[in-house]
Amino acid sequence: MLRIEKPRGVRAGRNEGSAPLDSTQLERKFLASAPLLSLLADWENEQRLVARRTPNSDYAEVLRTITDDLAKAIDKAARVDSWVSIQQLSELTTRPTSTLTRLCREQRQLVGAKKVCGSWMIHLPTFMAFLDNPSTEEEAA
Repeated sequence: MLRIEKPRGVRAGRNEGSAPLDSTQLERKFLASAPLLSLLADWENEQRLVARRTPNSDYAEVLRTITDDLAKAIDKAARVDSWVSIQQLSELTTRPTSTLTRLCREQRQLVGAKKVCGSWMIHLPTFMAFLDNPSTEEEAA
C-alpha cells in the first residue's frame, strides 16, 4: 500500500501531525470534492427556504449549523498541503518516473516540484491542477 508522508525539509501545512494518507484515501479526497460542493449548495438552498418559511424552528437551526460546519470542513480540506515523491506520483498517475522527472526538471513551477535532500517532491494539488489543464500539459510535452 502506498504511504504518503511528510518529506524532510518540507512543511506539512494544515495536516501536521496526522497519519499518512494511502493512495485510496488520497483519491477519495480529490474525487469527493465535487459531490460535497453540490450537497452544500443543495443544503444552503434548503436552509434559505426553511429560514423564509419558519425562521425560528429547530430544523432551521440544525440545517444552518450543518451547512456552516460542512462549509468550514470543505474550506479546511482545500488548504491541505500534500507532497509526494516521484515514485509515489508514478503509482498514483500511472505515468513513468522518467516522464515525471523530466517534467520536474523542465517545468518545475507548473507541476509544483522542488528538490528536497536530492530527490524531487511534488506538490500534489498543483500537479493535479496541471493535469486538469490540457493546455499546460501540451506545452510541457
